[in-house]
Amino acid sequence: MQIRVLRILVLALFASGLLSAKGVASVHSPVSGVLFEPPITDVSVAITTDSAPRPGFLYTYHIVLHNKGTAVTTAILSFVKDAKLGNPASVPVEASFDGNTLNIPFDELQPNEVRMYQVCYLVPSLPDVDIGEYLSAFASVGLEQDVAAYDNVFQKKEAISASYDPNDLTEAHGEKIILTTFADNERLYYTVRYENTGAAAASFLIIEDLLDPQLDPSTIMLVSSSHYVTMGRTDNKVRFLFPDVDLPPSIPDTSIGKGQVTFSVKPFPGLQVGDIIPNQAHIFFDFNPPIATNVFQTEFVAALSVNAPEKSSWRMYPNPARDYLIIEDREAIERVSIYSLTGQKIREVSSGGQSSVMLDVSVLATGSYLLRVDKGQRNEARIFNKN
Repeated sequence: MQIRVLRILVLALFASGLLSAKGVASVHSPVSGVLFEPPITDVSVAITTDSAPRPGFLYTYHIVLHNKGTAVTTAILSFVKDAKLGNPASVPVEASFDGNTLNIPFDELQPNEVRMYQVCYLVPSLPDVDIGEYLSAFASVGLEQDVAAYDNVFQKKEAISASYDPNDLTEAHGEKIILTTFADNERLYYTVRYENTGAAAASFLIIEDLLDPQLDPSTIMLVSSSHYVTMGRTDNKVRFLFPDVDLPPSIPDTSIGKGQVTFSVKPFPGLQVGDIIPNQAHIFFDFNPPIATNVFQTEFVAALSVNAPEKSSWRMYPNPARDYLIIEDREAIERVSIYSLTGQKIREVSSGGQSSVMLDVSVLATGSYLLRVDKGQRNEARIFNKN
């Protein structure tokens, strides 16, 4: 009885936070005088995964759309895979391809509705990929009238692992974030993955996360969950309760007995180069002692090291750009491409093997764009802003 009361209270609090309006201009009807609030367009996108990518194994992305506004929304969801991955093993039936970009149209996303799309790839075997090398993917939804465009784009970076950890915690940006690329309103996205490795089904599940003092607990938001969950918070301790999960013992190479929950939170202002934000969760299966996840550390750096496993060697500046955007690399650049956040290619420039490219972006409309740099068998993409 107590668990069900808690479940109702937490859901009520969570729902009230989701339905609060942002930036609403209220007007009165000239005929009736009734207060009228125009529909709000506010759609967010996020990416979660079932497990860390492993050479020779399937790797599944879950792309999560959430209509946080009050307007019924129809648009196109775009997903850009890492160039190291080949053709997908499975995609939504309505999807279409444009090179490495997967376009998924969605119709009539209702207010407060959450939709999830699944895309699965086979990770290449060694030595085609390296342990510790990052796979990077982008998801975006282009909506001109969105009141919070900062969450219309999402990047998921996860290092290739040699082993499988059944209960772990990751953050979507990877272990290192260049401080100058981390916006003031940007969030960290944590995913806690769990697996029942026992011999009997788990009736309920609790995950507790004691947030680091550098994280603002008042900004926490639930992003997605594989199973029904309620979320509560006391100070900086966050608790996720799965009251009737009935999680069976896991079966290898399937999703049976496994799950995940993803949440986001903003750091407090004032981050400096060298700051490290650690995070760890504890998972309770029924009344058993807790299982501690790994400690995931997010470090804010001035620039990525040459020896960083991400193997990124290029930079772009200024960002935001007004007239020109300069791309520099230690390697030869074959071409650079600019995409809209809906996945439409706007411009492609061949560099002729030079290591520096200057792009004229003066004709672009103000907003956010995806820049892709192609270098032989590798390509990398980043977001830039046009003023």
